[in-house]
Amino acid sequence: MRGRSGALRRWYGNRGRLARRTFVAVVVGAVLLTGGTVASVVWIRDAADGHMYSEATVPDAPVALVLGTKVDTDGNPSPFLAARLEIARRLFEAGKVRAILVSGDNMNADYNEPAAMLGWLVDRGVPARKVVLDHAGFDTYDSCARAGGSARPGRTAPV
Repeated sequence: MRGRSGALRRWYGNRGRLARRTFVAVVVGAVLLTGGTVASVVWIRDAADGHMYSEATVPDAPVALVLGTKVDTDGNPSPFLAARLEIARRLFEAGKVRAILVSGDNMNADYNEPAAMLGWLVDRGVPARKVVLDHAGFDTYDSCARAGGSARPGRTAPV
């Protein structure tokens, strides 16, 4: 037992050092993560400056692009998607846009974001002929490229 007591003392001594090193690593990691998050928020806000508008100040555009997101199992847009659609509806009603392009996933017969968005808009008074469906809206970049927004800024009003 005597031979082991020296090994135990070294083990417990190393545990204290290991605990301190772990603590320092966690603190440094937390500081780096926080700093990175703050830097990314500042960068995004700076890049978006001059490209974000309130509903009242959005410039007129021929088309508002509504990007799809979750549709509930009952076929209704999720609250987040309904909020996007409501903004597009109000822009249309105010005459800020002449048509609404809805872009979303249509992965199978039971899941169809564009159809759900069309139904929501039509139920709230937007004429179906003023809503264009993009069933290949699998990601934001491709939806914007197809809409012409990335090639011709100002031609669409993303919602």
